[in-house]
Amino acid sequence: MKLVPSSSLPSLFNQCAWLVPVLAILSLTSIAQAVPSVVNPNFDSSISNTYTVNSSHAGNGWYAPGDTSWSRYLIQDGNAAVRDPNITAQVANKKSLLQVINDGQSTTGGAGFIFSVLSDDAGSANELVVEVYGVNSFSSGFTTGGNAVDGNAVLLGMLNTYLAGQEFTRTRYYMPVDFESGYNYIVLKFTAKLTNTSSVLAVDSVSFVTPTNGTLPTFPFPQAVEYPYGFKPSNYNQVSQNKHVQDTWENFQDTYFTQTDTVYDGEWRVSRVNQGDDTVSEGIGYGMLFCVLMDNAENNTRPLFDGLYNYYLRRLNSNGLMNWQYARDEYDNLPAPYTTDKADAADADEDVALALVFAHLQWGSDDGIPYLDQARILINRLEDKVCKANSYNLFQSGSKATGDYWQNISYYAPAWYRVFASVTGSTYWTSTVIPSCYTEIEYFYDNNDYDARGLVPDWHDPRDYGPATSHPNYSTGKIAYEHKYDACRVGWRIGTDYLWYGTTSDALAYDSPYAIAEYLEDITSNDPTDITTYSIPAGTKLTNYNVTSLTAPVGVAAMVSSNFTSWRNQIYTALVTEYQQPDYDAYFARCLQLLSMLTMTGNFPNLWEREPSLIDDGGFEEGGTAWSFPANAYIASYNMNSGNYSARMNGNGAWSTIGQSVAVSANTEYECTGYLRTLGLDASASAKIRIRWYNSSWGLLGTSPVGEIGPNDFYTYKKALVTSPTNAAIARVELVITASTSGTAYFDDIRLRHP
Repeated sequence: MKLVPSSSLPSLFNQCAWLVPVLAILSLTSIAQAVPSVVNPNFDSSISNTYTVNSSHAGNGWYAPGDTSWSRYLIQDGNAAVRDPNITAQVANKKSLLQVINDGQSTTGGAGFIFSVLSDDAGSANELVVEVYGVNSFSSGFTTGGNAVDGNAVLLGMLNTYLAGQEFTRTRYYMPVDFESGYNYIVLKFTAKLTNTSSVLAVDSVSFVTPTNGTLPTFPFPQAVEYPYGFKPSNYNQVSQNKHVQDTWENFQDTYFTQTDTVYDGEWRVSRVNQGDDTVSEGIGYGMLFCVLMDNAENNTRPLFDGLYNYYLRRLNSNGLMNWQYARDEYDNLPAPYTTDKADAADADEDVALALVFAHLQWGSDDGIPYLDQARILINRLEDKVCKANSYNLFQSGSKATGDYWQNISYYAPAWYRVFASVTGSTYWTSTVIPSCYTEIEYFYDNNDYDARGLVPDWHDPRDYGPATSHPNYSTGKIAYEHKYDACRVGWRIGTDYLWYGTTSDALAYDSPYAIAEYLEDITSNDPTDITTYSIPAGTKLTNYNVTSLTAPVGVAAMVSSNFTSWRNQIYTALVTEYQQPDYDAYFARCLQLLSMLTMTGNFPNLWEREPSLIDDGGFEEGGTAWSFPANAYIASYNMNSGNYSARMNGNGAWSTIGQSVAVSANTEYECTGYLRTLGLDASASAKIRIRWYNSSWGLLGTSPVGEIGPNDFYTYKKALVTSPTNAAIARVELVITASTSGTAYFDDIRLRHP
């Protein structure tokens, strides 16, 4: 860490300071959906002095009190406002930095506020609290010499950055802001907490952003991947599976996504419509995963994703994780998080973190919410508040768990933790958390009755692996030691670890889901609708009652081995059939149904390790300009496999080809996939995808077939693993109709990537 003072600026810090507010006042400068512009956002210009701010300071940049408690320094790649702890007398008398912009207009609607923070790791609890206020007319103003807030101000948003232990790197933070019906001014308030004289904290790159819509994803649905490990259902083809997932998503979105009672513009929530219309954090996590995986030109799920995340951010507890439940009309203490201090359910927060990582890969982090930075912030918080906060280094059920005495194995997501380790660089996830979690699973695998060795209880006490105590939802006694509506998810979470990483984490990544699938296949006589709840350790059936939430994750467990082909197919058929559910289980059942169907159909890939396609505009959603089209071919707005467009080519009596050339490496394996459909071609004609390989001088080296269909076929998925020849430098992916005097072929979702 190094600070370089600008000329004429004071020397570096040698004293500590606590709770020093920084304020900026901005007039709103445009109409709905526009956002105010921050003057001098990167602190390239000087900071002026004053002690009280109001509308008279409009348009004059940043203000600070005369004792230079905030100063402008060169840090890393540019200037920043640095909190200077060189003022011991100001520990109680807090200081501020302000800006006022006023052009007489107002802004309404939802937006986001982004700023960069740099903090060292010298302090054990450095913090930066950010508050956003709206003001129409000032009464007393905001005092830079203290914490006084104008009496007419309305709090619009709040964020605590929790900087403890972070390295001195630039991290972009995001917070949602709602301007409601419009205000004449915005007040931005930063409150810094430094823990010792060597602590450093800086603020930079302050701006507002508007909601982002319509950005095409890098990995559009359907993904339809073959996982590195495991087996998908074989009783439906890939096109049918994709349609099943799309239909299930549309039904889920129509039923459970709502903006009713969300309080702020741009917020979305997942409602438990049959359970009082409340929202739980688990539903926000699941919903964000659905949105990031289902996005394409037709579904356009990014606004939903951002809306769910805005809802999440406004409902954090004092540890910076989401309060686990909100009634539909529960508005107390909003929009100020950290004050309604409920328990969190950390499985939700880990799903939100993974969804943010995937969002960065889908949409990037430069034109709206900085997803990757937000993911790192949340992952670090989970490590600190959930894992390291208990003596077992387990992924505890929540940051506010009572002691160490209750664990929920269905929260364990080892595949997620491998991604978290790679995203943050923290080996703690792989060296400590994953082994600790598998140790808990191993106990039941080794000590249950042999046939039921894969089953785990909903809750258990890690001290003796017996029934759990001290759960906040149970005032007395111990929790039932049974495999029920929590534990049923283990087949999905641990099964996904095997599908993505094999047995890299632990042999139990295979053995545990295998044992689950094997026992339930046997005890139900291969009938998915007979899966129910079971005792621990004997695995005795507790009821004859079945719901989809108990069945769906078993389908993922059955993916680990070819021994379960019939069982896997039976379960998938049951999920597609969507047999009737009782009202109280509908929300949870539909969540696990869609999660499991996404996974079983190859539409829950590990995007962190998946390379983008080398083909530009493989779905023909961007006009097809990257492709060369013959005269008898064009972009069509119908007969598409996904999205809104496909490539259409009419028979004209000769071979016809649509093509795109990309750079490749020699002697390298590639995966080429695509969808084809034909209507009325001549009986001897066909449509095909192929790759023609060339050297750097365009000398033809050979051709690799990818897939071919006949003259009248519905959309068919084709995939081939091909190896480029020696000296190959160019691959030309070609979409072909063989000689046909009539008829049409359609092509869509063409991809070429490293497998």
